[in-house]
Amino acid sequence: MNYQFRNRNKVAVIGIGLRLPGNSNSPQELWNNIKNKFDGVVEIPKDRLSENFYNIGYNGNNKGGFIDLNEWLSFDPLFFGIKPSDAETMDPQQRMLLKLTYEALEDAHINPIDIRGSNTSVFIGCYSLDYKLQLVNDGPLLQQESSYHALANRVSHVFDFRGASLTLDTACSSSINAFSLGFKSIECGDNDLSIVGGVGMIFNNDNYEYLTLTGAISPDGRCKSFDASANGFTRSEGCTLFVLKNLDKAIADGDTIYSVVESVNSNSDGNYEKENFNSPSPLAQVENIKSALSKGNIDPSDIFYFECHGTGTIAGDNMETKALSMVFKDNHSPNHPLYIGSIKSNIGHTEATSGACGIAKACLMLKNRSLAPNIHFNTPNPNIDFKNWNLSVVTECQPFPTDKKILIGINSFGITGSNGCVILSEFNSNSQDNNKNSNDNRNISNSNNLLIPLSSNSKESLNRYQSLIFDKEFIHQVGDKLDFNDFSKYHILSKPTNYTQRSVINSDSNWDSFSNSSTIISGEKEIISNMFNINNNPFVVFVYCGQGPQWNRMGADLYLKHKVFKDTIDSIDLELSKHFGYSIWEKLINTNDEESIHDPLLAQPSIFLFQCALTELYKQWNVNPNIITGH
Repeated sequence: MNYQFRNRNKVAVIGIGLRLPGNSNSPQELWNNIKNKFDGVVEIPKDRLSENFYNIGYNGNNKGGFIDLNEWLSFDPLFFGIKPSDAETMDPQQRMLLKLTYEALEDAHINPIDIRGSNTSVFIGCYSLDYKLQLVNDGPLLQQESSYHALANRVSHVFDFRGASLTLDTACSSSINAFSLGFKSIECGDNDLSIVGGVGMIFNNDNYEYLTLTGAISPDGRCKSFDASANGFTRSEGCTLFVLKNLDKAIADGDTIYSVVESVNSNSDGNYEKENFNSPSPLAQVENIKSALSKGNIDPSDIFYFECHGTGTIAGDNMETKALSMVFKDNHSPNHPLYIGSIKSNIGHTEATSGACGIAKACLMLKNRSLAPNIHFNTPNPNIDFKNWNLSVVTECQPFPTDKKILIGINSFGITGSNGCVILSEFNSNSQDNNKNSNDNRNISNSNNLLIPLSSNSKESLNRYQSLIFDKEFIHQVGDKLDFNDFSKYHILSKPTNYTQRSVINSDSNWDSFSNSSTIISGEKEIISNMFNINNNPFVVFVYCGQGPQWNRMGADLYLKHKVFKDTIDSIDLELSKHFGYSIWEKLINTNDEESIHDPLLAQPSIFLFQCALTELYKQWNVNPNIITGH
């Protein structure tokens, strides 16, 4: 089918899950890190590579960007419906993908149970199978289950996603090409959702030795993108996943939208003026960017910033900036240059995951309407004509202009010639209400007292989470950045509450009361199951009593603390007063003797008032009956 004549669906990024160097374990942590110029490169941990690596001296440096080994190893197999014995031999990359798929869906406010059996697609970029290389003597079954295909297919199997599912290896452009496939699967209507991204773990010497011998590894262990001292890159590991969704459906469903995907394109260098098989082709890069602009009907002048591949290799940086100048030089100016940068300066080169890392950075800049700074840029590379090419490396946080819609391009290149380009734009949330459950949000914010539900798959996990959120340092850090009502809304409206271990926090609606006077009500029984054995829509029966249990001033505290309860009382009491000639509510809360409340003329309408208001309060908490029965 001709691309230009298809009925194209627009695509939104609505969820992100990630583990990246520098303890960047969530989108917010990554944003806080990059805006504050963090450097996530450290000495190579001793628990990663064999003794030969440190003794032979192949590597020119001892630096890299690493995820804490516990992040790779920690895994709750029963939660994902996997036998512990199977999980013991599973590639840690598969375990990480399962965890981050769940986190990305949670970030998108999607309950995984709700999309089981859906035509959700999964596209994962990866080119290192370091774990599999350790299994050469462990039999064909383990070898097979640790191959490329098992990465995407494991996600599809565990979450019961029935759309296309594949892992692709185009070297360092693997994850941007995976992103492109997910975009296209939604754009053409094949899928409603797509899980896309990349993963890479460093656990073997071979790639270090090869890249050191080819001169790609920086002797001082830093990616100094666009700097005169750039001398190669440092290897890093990580995992970044996105949830993609049809834009119109995302708006209709009130999803949080990080960015809109305007266009994607992939091509190959072929042998288009290449010096050798592993060298870049600026002309192929030019054609790739131009094709992405053309597909999205985007003028080059509309691109505000480009997140570059920017590895810090001499040939790579020079050729990429030359290609950018050939596309954008005439559409920008010294006063309005094309801003450029690379997240590799912060976290190193995450190889197959690097394109997804650049996309994550772009999404966070668009969401926060600010450019994030490049680091290790001190002296401009003299081979890059920044002035005449109208290019400017971002070195400080820079707010976006308010008079234009911001578009960002992202480049990612594979060492043997596979190129990817993605163009994102900011979502104008002012023109659309993309705040999920907005009516509920307003009601919650008017409550002086809150019931905050928590749930987990094990008591240990639940207790650990409760300890975290009541920790004084956590409250201090989060309280400075997040309103307590927003914290509560997230747990009430977004976090799954139907796992087997549950508790409820009863708290006033402010951080001080939360830390000093909250009450926790927990279940006692230890129950462990997987997340897919949970009944997401339990059958609920409301039983309304008859006369007898009433008491003086019943509902008075709820009336003061919950607006929906008060509004229901006031509305019904107004109608009852037309019949009785007086306010039932006033009589109920002002009667002091023990006899009057048992008079049917007061008792029965009071019980009716209380039950109606309590029902509305339950509905606000998303507790709705399938059946109601009464006296």
